[in-house]
Amino acid sequence: MAKRRRARKIVLDVLYRMEIERGQVEDMLEAYRDEMEEKGIADFVAKLFKGVMEHRREIDKLIDQY
Repeated sequence: MAKRRRARKIVLDVLYRMEIERGQVEDMLEAYRDEMEEKGIADFVAKLFKGVMEHRREIDKLIDQY
């Protein structure tokens, strides 16, 4: 799996777990830490995650339309 694609998958997995488990983001990301560092995608994952969280309300509104 390409690095950026894997990074996006990790972000989606963590977002899903946040909805289901209501746990701490740091703990959820920790499960992927070794893989992210090995593949050199930790910064990209952090950037994606931060962007989603900053725009979460707008994203949720768009999703709610469907």
